[in-house]
Amino acid sequence: MNNAKIIAVDFDGTLVENKWPEIGAPIEKNIAKVKAEQEAGAKIILWTNRVGEPLEKALSFCKEQGIHLDAVNENLPEIIKAFGTDCRKIFANEYWDDRAVLMSEKDIGEFSDGFHTFNSLYYQRLILFAALVNTFPTLAWKSHKHSDGEAPFGGGWFIVGINTPKGPYTYHYEDKDWGLFHCKEVATAPEWDGHTDKDVERVLSLSDDESDWAAREVALASQKERESAEDKDDWDYGVACYESALRAYRSLERDGHSGMSIQITKSILNRLIDGKCLTPIEDDPDIWTKVEFGENDPIQHFQCKRMSSLFKDVAEDGTVTYSDVNRVQLINKESPDIPFRNGFGTRLIDKMYPIMLPYFPADKKFKIIVEEFLTDEKNGDFDTVGYLQLILPNGEVVDLNGYFKDGPDGMVRIEHAEYEERKANRIDKK
Repeated sequence: MNNAKIIAVDFDGTLVENKWPEIGAPIEKNIAKVKAEQEAGAKIILWTNRVGEPLEKALSFCKEQGIHLDAVNENLPEIIKAFGTDCRKIFANEYWDDRAVLMSEKDIGEFSDGFHTFNSLYYQRLILFAALVNTFPTLAWKSHKHSDGEAPFGGGWFIVGINTPKGPYTYHYEDKDWGLFHCKEVATAPEWDGHTDKDVERVLSLSDDESDWAAREVALASQKERESAEDKDDWDYGVACYESALRAYRSLERDGHSGMSIQITKSILNRLIDGKCLTPIEDDPDIWTKVEFGENDPIQHFQCKRMSSLFKDVAEDGTVTYSDVNRVQLINKESPDIPFRNGFGTRLIDKMYPIMLPYFPADKKFKIIVEEFLTDEKNGDFDTVGYLQLILPNGEVVDLNGYFKDGPDGMVRIEHAEYEERKANRIDKK
């Protein structure tokens, strides 16, 4: 190559002022420098994150300025032939403010400020950014594809980024360094927002202050998930839930919620997650869809479009009743951490506290405290049930004292004395 200079030059912030995706004002001194070097025999590579129409505008600008481009986001064949390597190892995602990057054959990998070589600085940045990503893993991501689905620089590279409170910051690295970054992999990178090296101060917003309390807590919880799991499939789901919760938390932060407003927003969000309406349900014919619960059923059944857990039954005589299958929760006194629901409990509450329209379900459920046990092994898991207490949504406790046993056609009511006798003869399940 006869030591011919190669100039790998960025576009936004180097040849023009950064006004992405538009073309900024020309930076005349850099344009003049590039043209002078080209006249002296240097070859020019345009190295930019622009693609599609924004890239075409940049190419037209260079042509109008009299800059001949020997390559665009690609290596010159003579570089690969001479060095058996890829100069993108040096230039990938590097921004040099208002300076062109001047390299000759002997300079590649040896560019120095008198204390560090270019390669050593590149390696230090790699390690430091990996440390930053691994400190805030729930805010970071990595991908083998850009947002448009294309592989960075034609392949062999990936993009890694971290979402700071002031916006994202990203770098490209070779595939061999993929394992240094302990963060989630995404199918495609988020769309680039136009940030350059001048925006590196964004990472300072990741300081260890109160605003990062949530991120630290999620990071700790995610680490516990990983440590307690046997393989990735065991912890991946739990970590994904933590990260999703953090994104929701960040969204509320960005909207400026705090104090009372965040509590109100949380209550609204909880109702949406639980599938509950936000305003009372009226008996509007347009909100009901007819459903079938079996052949020859004399009762007409309708499901509410606004809240799928609400049903309306119309008997042959025109009597209308409503049932919300999500408003009742059963709690076994011997295993209170595993709530469940069944049709009997729902029908019991519907009878005691019938639903009337307009209907606006309470934030909390009706909770029935039950006791179940088995007296005959042939009856399966249990054959005797006591419905002991009801806790209303407002916290009030009501004694139910309803006792039942298996009968030929289902559960039948029994007296308390028989219930206690059966309980004394219970069989502990293995």
